[in-house]
Amino acid sequence: MRCAIPSFTEVSSPELQDLLTRIRERIFLPAHVNKSQRKLIFSPKHAKSLEVEPAIANIAGEDFRLRHLELTRDVPSRRTAVLNALRLMKEKRDWDNLPNLLGGLKNAGCQHGPQVRLAVVGKAGKAGRQDTVLECLRRAEFTGLTLQHLEMAIQVLYWMAQKAVAADWDAQETKKALAWAEMVRDMMEEPKHKVMPKRDIPEYFGTSKDQPEVPGILLQLAAVRATQTGKDEGGKVERYAKELLGAPKGFQEVGKGVGKEAGKDTTQKVHTSHPTFWLSTHAMVLHGIKVALPLLDAESKVGAGLKAKYEELEPLVLAVRDQLVAEQETKGKPSHSVEVYEKLLGPGSKALRSGSSEETTSNV
Repeated sequence: MRCAIPSFTEVSSPELQDLLTRIRERIFLPAHVNKSQRKLIFSPKHAKSLEVEPAIANIAGEDFRLRHLELTRDVPSRRTAVLNALRLMKEKRDWDNLPNLLGGLKNAGCQHGPQVRLAVVGKAGKAGRQDTVLECLRRAEFTGLTLQHLEMAIQVLYWMAQKAVAADWDAQETKKALAWAEMVRDMMEEPKHKVMPKRDIPEYFGTSKDQPEVPGILLQLAAVRATQTGKDEGGKVERYAKELLGAPKGFQEVGKGVGKEAGKDTTQKVHTSHPTFWLSTHAMVLHGIKVALPLLDAESKVGAGLKAKYEELEPLVLAVRDQLVAEQETKGKPSHSVEVYEKLLGPGSKALRSGSSEETTSNV
């Protein structure tokens, strides 16, 4: 028996419901029928006969009436379909359909590029649906959403941490964000998330977990959490600080052309592929180091090493921030990454004040 066609549950708007129905009937269904049935659907010579004499396909106990489809007119672009669905998803019940949407498209032979995968994570993150992203990653064989690509892995961690940032470091939200980020880190050890696809050329050597941003974001969440509770449970601050210091890739290599490598003029254009993405993630790492330093023995190897890491990263972050601020003034459009920097490290930032107790909202 052929596997069932992924279905969708009730959503919040007729527009989204109509789009998901069309995706199921016009993309999912043709991928599940046999060769002769597919010919009935797409061959123009069968169009009239299908209207007069209905043909039924039974797939996993569900009956589908076959209708003629003109490939270029009736079948939506798979990339456009995903992006439109993401745009229309507003409520939790909408986002609950994301795993089946991705799984159905994967089963239909759709291989989304990096930009679509990043859009999925970014849109879900902005909507506060990090739990849905985790579910898609957990079911990676079905959904096709994995942590194999470095930028994707860091983007996922970034949005896990944003759960706490957006809540102004509420103690419970910070606890949840740390737990989710650690789940993502654990997933990086699983084979389905570990092997880089042959068609992808990695921008950085090593696996995702070897990059400094991974322990850097975990350090941020662990340090904030330790500040809130007054204790470093499980020694996580020191653990992630050690992992950050031991990462085989250095920040100066990631930020090539910045700071010392760029000479004295730190206002020159920074040679990073995606400066906005770079600033957002590295502002988090820099903030994490800053919060962690008072929690560690300054005379210890880890404490001294982390201070040196801060001094290495800070000028790189400032250079990228200055570049984006200049571009922002020229374009007249606010930069999300600059806003992240200001929220975490800017003057008067709540994120740099002393934390509150477990029972209250924390400003770290």
